[in-house]
Amino acid sequence: MVEGENYESWSWLLRLLFDDLGIAQGYGLTLISDQQKGLEYAIKQRVPAAEHRNCARHIYANKKKKHPGHVLKSLFWRAVRCTIESDFKKTMSELQATSDRAHQDFLVVGVIKFCQTYISVGCKSDAVSNNLSETFNGYILKAREKLIIDMLEDIRHMLMAIMYEKMELILKNNDTICPSI
Repeated sequence: MVEGENYESWSWLLRLLFDDLGIAQGYGLTLISDQQKGLEYAIKQRVPAAEHRNCARHIYANKKKKHPGHVLKSLFWRAVRCTIESDFKKTMSELQATSDRAHQDFLVVGVIKFCQTYISVGCKSDAVSNNLSETFNGYILKAREKLIIDMLEDIRHMLMAIMYEKMELILKNNDTICPSI
């Protein structure tokens, strides 16, 4: 809906979004993105106190061609999910012993942007990927091909149908815990 994914477009979108939501500095806010051009700077400018992470799944997808193999994949995800710094350092040592080049590429990306070890203590989310938005994008794929009003109307109908189905499921359920999310 914009001319391109660049600083100007992201800045415009974030200004509208955060003004509407009443978000000023971004305290307590966590954003996860897939390293879009201009987005990191726009976030820093608009909500400097927000925690901005990069999606680990996108980082891995960008690196797996250069560093293929199950062992490197396993070490990457183990390092990403470490919550204690000593465990992280141990996993990074294993990664370095397996492939010094993969280890260096991993560090260059900036581990503080996508590893659980470095998530701030004030943050209320330990997510390291934006799988939810990717799933939603896949769900609305056909609608995205339409003109904007038709696209938004299709998305509205899809969401209403999902909410209705979930409501029906919950109304039929007598358990104290829902059967599935």
